[in-house]
Amino acid sequence: MIKKSFLLSLWLLTSNLLYPYQQNCFFLYEDTITHKKIVLINPFPLQNSWAIFNQTVFDTPEVLTYAHKEKLPVVMLVPRDLDGYSPLDDGFEWLEGIRVALAWASMHMRFKEHGNLTIQFVQIEDAATPTEDDLLTVLANFDGHAPCPVNNKPELPEEAVAAKFSPLSKFLQKKAHQKGSITPLFLNKKKIVPTNIQSPFVTQNSKIIVISGATGFIGTHMVEALLAQGHRIIALDNFSCSSKNNCEKLLNHPNYYLVDHDVTQPFTIAGNVDWVVHLASVPSPAFYYRLPQETLSSGLQGTKNMLDLAVQKNARFLFSSTSEVYGDPEITPQHENYPGKVNPIGKRSQYDQSKRGAETLIKFYAQQYNLDTRIARIFNTYGPYMSLEDGRVVTNFIGALLNNRPMIIYGDGKQSRSFAYVSDTVNGLIQLLQIPLDNSLAMQDRVVNIGNADEFTIQELATKINALAAQHHCKPTSVNYIPQIDATDPKMRCPDLTRAKQLLQYKAAVTLDEGLEKTLAYFKT
Repeated sequence: MIKKSFLLSLWLLTSNLLYPYQQNCFFLYEDTITHKKIVLINPFPLQNSWAIFNQTVFDTPEVLTYAHKEKLPVVMLVPRDLDGYSPLDDGFEWLEGIRVALAWASMHMRFKEHGNLTIQFVQIEDAATPTEDDLLTVLANFDGHAPCPVNNKPELPEEAVAAKFSPLSKFLQKKAHQKGSITPLFLNKKKIVPTNIQSPFVTQNSKIIVISGATGFIGTHMVEALLAQGHRIIALDNFSCSSKNNCEKLLNHPNYYLVDHDVTQPFTIAGNVDWVVHLASVPSPAFYYRLPQETLSSGLQGTKNMLDLAVQKNARFLFSSTSEVYGDPEITPQHENYPGKVNPIGKRSQYDQSKRGAETLIKFYAQQYNLDTRIARIFNTYGPYMSLEDGRVVTNFIGALLNNRPMIIYGDGKQSRSFAYVSDTVNGLIQLLQIPLDNSLAMQDRVVNIGNADEFTIQELATKINALAAQHHCKPTSVNYIPQIDATDPKMRCPDLTRAKQLLQYKAAVTLDEGLEKTLAYFKT
């Protein structure tokens, strides 16, 4: 468990260091003798926790791109302990920002096409705080070795640690003979002209709802349900992870207006908007392993742009978060106040941190603008409109059955999941969107788990899908076990639905057997 009092003290102490650099997290170091240059990311000196969050979340990718272009190594300061707090904890927005910055750095370390940067982390330990001389010592002794492969441990890889600050550290007792200069690094940002999306709608009794990711798997079902209730939908999607086929039958609906737009680019909507729903996301392992930058951008910049729209229109805001914010949990079932155990540089960090960072951003908008916000943490959902190539376990197994291939189970198959049929998930989302909430309700209490509390092992899931083979004129397939390739893959995942029941009277209605039957029938036809 993270020692919040220590970290808060650390932040307060370092906020007075490195003057006059208190308004920036990014620096350029140049050695006065060798003239070597190093990019330094130091998220400690700023006095404003939200300023640290915004810089590390939205400016780090640009700084890393600059370092790659200029062929400069990167040194990044990080706390030794990053676990034990929620993305919604007050006063610790800066730590969530650092976690997101680590996810950006991890992308460069793991994906060659994104730069394969030389990055070392300097861990802050115990009660020590780095002075300007300490930082000059670190940078002067930086060896600039090649980036290490990120391991699967929750902590940072030891090979990437340039130094550890502690009261008795011999490293700090040795002063560097070489001195250099540290100057703030400011980059010119590209200005993007907002897109003015014209809406043909006029205000009537039904709500006007803007939905991002509206042609995705869950988005399509949610749009259909809201149209059936008489609402008017402005659907945003760039089809990077979805198909236009999902919405073909809706294109002639009088209350449906489709816009081809990437929500990571700023935009506005002409006319009134009552509710804003942000579903756009890189949705599954097959996509977010292949599109790490797009995953982080849709979760962070996309959320900011949708929040800006909600503020502009004074609209209610709903965000679809994920059970992945709980990481590899130490408790089951997982309740909304559980802080989670998430590896910020793991294989799925680009997805996990995009959602955790987005939740923190939403908290800021709720506090700053008194915005009516609510967050749904969605657990494993399946059903029609999914893709057999999305890399999720249900579609992997169904695809194997339909194509007469072995089902592949990673590990021993005893890891557990809870599976919610898509109609149950969508019903929960719509209930959370429509229910009036007291303005005084804390942000932590505006987060609701949505899913099914029935838990099954992956072995049991494979058995259930094979049991459906005969009635769909298929042959049961074999099951192959291979070693686990992602040590951060959760061993258990099950929602505590107490809050959903109390607040929404929510209850999953479709059993796993019923849902698998419907899903298999969809893919057969």
